[in-house]
Amino acid sequence: MADGTKHKWTIVFGIVAGAAVVAAAALSHWAAQGKVTGDTPAARIASIRRLADDRPPGAAVAVAGAIDDPDAGVRRAALTVLAQFPEGYHRAVGSRINDPVPAVRAAAAATLGMYDEPDVAAALRRMLTDPVEEVRLGALTGLGRMDQPDATAALFAAAEGNDNVEVRRQAMRTLAARLKLRFETPPDPVKTPRRWRRALAQMRRMPPVRDALAGEG
Repeated sequence: MADGTKHKWTIVFGIVAGAAVVAAAALSHWAAQGKVTGDTPAARIASIRRLADDRPPGAAVAVAGAIDDPDAGVRRAALTVLAQFPEGYHRAVGSRINDPVPAVRAAAAATLGMYDEPDVAAALRRMLTDPVEEVRLGALTGLGRMDQPDATAALFAAAEGNDNVEVRRQAMRTLAARLKLRFETPPDPVKTPRRWRRALAQMRRMPPVRDALAGEG
């Protein structure tokens, strides 16, 4: 084989080999994109956020897997991001409503509301009795995301009689937004109790609330 031909094939093989290396590196990078990576909680949280932004193949599965991370901050981030991937992970999210860390329970409650099913509404209603206010407010966020009549009934019950005043206020605001009901001055259960009771009575007469309460038997 002439020297020129040898030189030609050397260049060709070099180009092919180089392209293969580049392709392998690209595939490796793409595969890594579909995983939660990082040796520290901060790195894993950043990885979860990148998955939410980039949406590579396998992103939702990877984020769902991170809800069992040993770090509470990572679990919370994963649960929050899963709200962007409502693809049948409600059982996985529901597994964290009894997490020992209140912030994680709150994130689980808020995301759980993306799954509009009766058993979800029931679970969130139970969370309105959590000893930590943050968790109750997360449950209200979840209920506010749902269209279930059971969610409407739970919001009304919370506004009417929850033993946490801030929960009652937030339940009233969430329910008013659902009903497209606007108050010139929002009623308050402590400062304006009579107006608060009148607002509840008005809501009770509105068809979505009336029908939801009737459905509870």
